[in-house]
Amino acid sequence: MEDKKLIVFNLSERGTAEYSDAMIGKLDQIVKMLYCSKYFKKQFSIKKEEVVLTSTNKFLFGALTIFYLPLFLIYLLFKYSKHDRVLFYFPGHHPWYIFIIKIAQVRKIQTIVTVHDGTLHLGEENIMMQFALNSIYKSATFHVYLTDFVRQKMIKRGFEKRNIIVPHPNGLVNNIDHLLEYSHPLKILFLGRINKYKGLNLVLEAFDHLSKETDIQLTIAGEWQMAKPKLIDDRISIIDNWISEEVIRNLIQSHHFLILPYIEASQSGIFTIGVDSRIPMIITSVGGLVEQSKDRPHISINTNSVSVKETIIELYKDPNIYIGLKQKLNKTITPDKKPILEIFNELIA
Repeated sequence: MEDKKLIVFNLSERGTAEYSDAMIGKLDQIVKMLYCSKYFKKQFSIKKEEVVLTSTNKFLFGALTIFYLPLFLIYLLFKYSKHDRVLFYFPGHHPWYIFIIKIAQVRKIQTIVTVHDGTLHLGEENIMMQFALNSIYKSATFHVYLTDFVRQKMIKRGFEKRNIIVPHPNGLVNNIDHLLEYSHPLKILFLGRINKYKGLNLVLEAFDHLSKETDIQLTIAGEWQMAKPKLIDDRISIIDNWISEEVIRNLIQSHHFLILPYIEASQSGIFTIGVDSRIPMIITSVGGLVEQSKDRPHISINTNSVSVKETIIELYKDPNIYIGLKQKLNKTITPDKKPILEIFNELIA
């Protein structure tokens, strides 16, 4: 009998779309078809794809939901059934997924959902969005978690589905290597979408109390999804935009430290970029970041601006910390892990 295959839906245009693409690349052998957003900015890891019209424009998205989505759902209704030995897999987030899952239920097709956070983070609170996510999690047959931290949180909330843990895959940015030697100015990088829960304010408060005589620079690169403060400090540079792979590569290679000052965290895709490049990282020990970083040498900080400030000053004054951390990172061997494909095959067998 033919092995079961995945029908993958990646309708996001950014954010979880990069994670989805990385997962799809690991599961290529069991992916039968990929339905992807027409506007995703990268070329997908596999070629078995059909394009779906989506939009981040609210007016156009509403029109597509009313006129285009029903046609797409009818297409899926007649295209697939349980006799095709397929499962629908949703590695990211999109408002249409709940409707597609309902079609799968009508056709008695099992569904797999990756649960990234479980609950929305500080600064993301949205009752309707959380309700939609809960509906998706409740309706899915199987859950994929990136950390045990999120799995335990979901079990406490009553979401006890058959599940697997698949740590965030590496390879979000290819061909990246950090070779920068210690020097002044000391350059620190904050990378990724900017939300309240990511703790950027801790770093900004720390810089407010750093002597202007210290030769330290901060680059903030990513789309702001909270109110942007007025910054009058020539030590701080801002790139307020979606960051391409090429820009990420250049930023990593030109900065000494990557800082993740998160106040709360389920896991972090930015952390995997740091791992791939071997750039020294400054990290708060919160949530799922504890699991991700436990086997990786890094600088640990507390979730307050005083700890951030004192750590930055120490790194500025003592180059041996940077040099020693680089040596450890270069010697670090990533522990062998069960292949993602093998884990999935066990789930869907």
